[in-house]
Amino acid sequence: TAMQQIKLRLNFWLTSRVGKSISRPSTFRADSQLLVFALANLSNDEDAAVLSLSAYSAALRRALAFPASIFFIDESPILFEYGSISQLVGRLCANGAKAGVRVILSAQEPISIANSAGGAKIFANMTTRLVGRIQATAVDAFVDILKYPREIISRNASESFFPKKESIYSQWLVDDMGTFTQARFYPAFGLLAAVANNPNEQQARTDAMRRHSDKFVGLNTFAQELVASIRAS
Repeated sequence: TAMQQIKLRLNFWLTSRVGKSISRPSTFRADSQLLVFALANLSNDEDAAVLSLSAYSAALRRALAFPASIFFIDESPILFEYGSISQLVGRLCANGAKAGVRVILSAQEPISIANSAGGAKIFANMTTRLVGRIQATAVDAFVDILKYPREIISRNASESFFPKKESIYSQWLVDDMGTFTQARFYPAFGLLAAVANNPNEQQARTDAMRRHSDKFVGLNTFAQELVASIRAS
């Protein structure tokens, strides 16, 4: 019967990993200026829909609390395998700017985004793109999907576009509403040390932090060690 089906679905949601999470009071501060959602180990589109809706709701609450906010998604093609997430992000790209929400996506290539459920809305409403070093096999995707001139995007796949270790900078192609600009990014050494994520770098940072009671001194020490190792490699 219909009632049995409803009870079955309710029991399923209450006993599932996602159901246990959403049926309890939230444990994070709703007034925090930085919220991080780790949408890991998703098993199906229903789980993805519920969790992405939570993140979407949080983004809208931020829009009401602040005049401007940023909605950032790391490794977006992985999450966009779930149509519900892609569609919500597409909706946010289309309507978020009116509420002060700016969407930033991180991706290795444009194909996965273009082929996702919300791909058309996402690309239609993202007017600024930063393209770093890419593989030669990805050039065609940028030409076909984003309509980049081949002679411009091909440079991103050339050896000359590799990050310059001796000067500690990376090269980028900035696309601002169809205007292309070649740019360099010189990271602060402290910032580079804080975000270094290779296993050996993480261990070296942990060791440096343990040697100093002041965490800022420890991070600065690791920054100098990291820059020296990059330049020597």
